[in-house]
Amino acid sequence: MKRFEIINSTSLCTNKIFNDYIDCFSNLKDFFNFNPSLKTIPENLVPRDNALIEHLLEYNNNFNCGEKTLNNILSLKDTKTCVVATGQQPGPFLGPLYTIYKTISAITLADTLTKNTGRKFVPVFWVESSDSNIANISSFFYVNKEKKLKDLAFPFPKEKTGASFSKITLNYQDINTFILKLKDDIDGGKKEDILNFGNIKSGKDINLIDLFSSCLTQLFSSRGLVIIDPGQPEIQKLSKPILKKESEDPLKSYYFIQKTGKLLKEKGYTPALSAFPNNTLLFLEENNLRKKLKFFEPYFQTDSSKFSRDTILSLLETNPALFSPNVALRPIIQDWLLKTSIYVAGPNEAAYFAQLKELYNYHNIPMPLISPRFGATIIPDFISDLLSRSDLSVMDFRNRLDKKIQKPLRQDPELKQVFNYLFPQQVLQERRLNIIQFIAKYGLSFIDELFEIFSPENQTKSQILKERHYMVSM
Repeated sequence: MKRFEIINSTSLCTNKIFNDYIDCFSNLKDFFNFNPSLKTIPENLVPRDNALIEHLLEYNNNFNCGEKTLNNILSLKDTKTCVVATGQQPGPFLGPLYTIYKTISAITLADTLTKNTGRKFVPVFWVESSDSNIANISSFFYVNKEKKLKDLAFPFPKEKTGASFSKITLNYQDINTFILKLKDDIDGGKKEDILNFGNIKSGKDINLIDLFSSCLTQLFSSRGLVIIDPGQPEIQKLSKPILKKESEDPLKSYYFIQKTGKLLKEKGYTPALSAFPNNTLLFLEENNLRKKLKFFEPYFQTDSSKFSRDTILSLLETNPALFSPNVALRPIIQDWLLKTSIYVAGPNEAAYFAQLKELYNYHNIPMPLISPRFGATIIPDFISDLLSRSDLSVMDFRNRLDKKIQKPLRQDPELKQVFNYLFPQQVLQERRLNIIQFIAKYGLSFIDELFEIFSPENQTKSQILKERHYMVSM
């Protein structure tokens, strides 16, 4: 067992909505359906579509998922089965570490509730494949052999800028070159493990979402994780009723988000979602580019085209794949399809949900309980040694300008390495570094060690909710 310390995650977060949601829920009770304490676990007894379940079986099987995943999917036929969902944009090789922590949080919570309640809870990961902002996933940070923070450009095809992530195909040779370059530049006794990560040895070009789903399956399928890609044609067809309602009254949802944002401001909060006049919650694909769909009575418009309402509704009926939701509508579609009971969210996501309650009500969908993910900072042994000889703590390095650390930094320049590992670019490690950094050093079994550390057996009841950031000494 690795040594670890559990600290209050709100002490590391500057998002006031998230912090009050955890520590002062009464201030925000009008914006959420459930207290995050898990005292009340919501049920959603509406049957799931059989077409959804058949698709999930086929999709997850394509990545050679384990038997536990298949059994979890089959259990979704039972309306008493509850879903614990989470999701993230498809960053290269799973993106920053918080994607790993969100996934483990969802799996651990589902297992714990299954054990303690006598009801079946299934963890589901929603890959945000319909997004198109490649700048959000283009960086790949790691610390190299010289203990310097590096950002290695991931080989995205330039001609796909502006396209939905689901339309991006990665060149096998480019990916292989990227991994070999990374392998040569990082430390670790298990570097061979990264050559097998995500099934990149196939010798074939691979879709970005398939690479992401393959990595998720490799790490988590044995623990029953179910993966859903909303960019799949079957899911897009099933999403039509929500998209149609948004198209029929395209600015209604804007009103809800604007109204709730105003109420949050009156309570002293900064709304996470901005609502701009004439913006719908939809995107439309034109010439393989994902474009915002606006509405100026009586027409819908992109930056290059104008459509009547009848034209949009006809396009939606015949080709739903052309439409995708924005950040506010995505969870509505997700929770309508999955009948989600609990959604595991990061701090910024939790703040988004504070503006969505009326949108859930508008679509007659029960808003799930929002459960905060845990976070972690992995402290390699040589960083622990540096901290020990300086008599400084991890948190002393959170502010690079803190007077307390200036003299030790002058006396021991090696202490600057602490920033690169623990607070790269002056943010938490989990928001920059990739799991490959740690697979190369500790092997794929590193995931099992994380599950052991994050086990509810290692937490008090209050820590399960509040003190959710782990400082893990390797």
